[in-house]
Amino acid sequence: MIYYKKRNFLSRIKNKLVNKIAYKKDDKKDFIIFLKRFSVVIASFISFLYISYLFIMPNIIKEDSIENIVNYYLSKHSNLKINIENIKINPDFKFEICISAKQINLIHNNKNNIAIMFNPKIKLNLLTLFFKYIDLNDCKSDKIVINTNFTKKQKYALLEQIPSDILDLEKHNSKFKIKNIKFSSNSAIINLYDENVKKQFKIASNKIKFEKRNHSANNVLFSTTGAIYAQNKKLNDFTVNVVYKYKDDQMQKIISSIEKFNHNPFIYADKYDFYAKADIKLKINKEDKTPINGQIALNELNFKIKNIKIPKNNLLIVIKNNKIQSNFDFKLIKNQFIKVNSTVNLSKNKHIELSLNSNEIDLNDFHEIISSIAE
Repeated sequence: MIYYKKRNFLSRIKNKLVNKIAYKKDDKKDFIIFLKRFSVVIASFISFLYISYLFIMPNIIKEDSIENIVNYYLSKHSNLKINIENIKINPDFKFEICISAKQINLIHNNKNNIAIMFNPKIKLNLLTLFFKYIDLNDCKSDKIVINTNFTKKQKYALLEQIPSDILDLEKHNSKFKIKNIKFSSNSAIINLYDENVKKQFKIASNKIKFEKRNHSANNVLFSTTGAIYAQNKKLNDFTVNVVYKYKDDQMQKIISSIEKFNHNPFIYADKYDFYAKADIKLKINKEDKTPINGQIALNELNFKIKNIKIPKNNLLIVIKNNKIQSNFDFKLIKNQFIKVNSTVNLSKNKHIELSLNSNEIDLNDFHEIISSIAE
């Protein structure tokens, strides 16, 4: 009898455990079914939003609204305005809006067309707007033309027309700030008219690339090739590659220095029939122990002083590890030459090493060159 009761008791416990496990299995199945249905609803909702973004948004955003927003900002902080021709707005699958146009004109005081951008394409990342900053990581154009004067007050008109802080949205109480810029153009022309000598100068550049990054460090990268002209006379061919790491206050100092620049160096290059092929490669890091590294090369450097034509010369300056090394082959007239090699050490033990090499030099010829330069 006792054995029967014990067996009955154990069977009841077993049945309860089996029922609980069965209930748990059913609950688990119901929860999985719920998750699947919920995932389908969320996926459908996201798909609806994404399709709406791709196909409905271009119809919601009015194309002239972009121009109106930019002009409203410019009117508050400058005498500038833009005029956009044939603007188109197209979203892409990366949650970026592509803004393209036939032409963008930058106008000063409603009359002076100071810059034209042909066939621009600007991609605006929408996700970054939730973090209150603007990423312009893909801006392109076929060609840029800039028109400016060097005034009788010894000022570049463009620097006075465009405020240096126009892109500092935070400073102008905007909710957003421009964090990163990546810009490229197939070509660019800067037309500079000097009112003092009444001459037209031109900088013609190709393959322009500009990047400004604000992630772990503030970086500016700039590269281009091109030439400089006075009227139709070529003064210079150049290749430039510069990487610059900076602090915010340092960039403001550089901008202030540019604004104070009151010379037109092209006048002297034109006056002395100057020509050189310039190759500039520099890496600048103000926080590094060796803040500047790179080289500056001037090849086929020649110029004319009065009736004296100085033939092709070469100058190479190499900057590395707080040392500046320069090699200068200076050819005078009548096969006379001077070779100068120097090393300037800028470390704790500062010193200069200098060596000169030359053949027989007629001092009268040398004096004539120096006198002409002094005049």
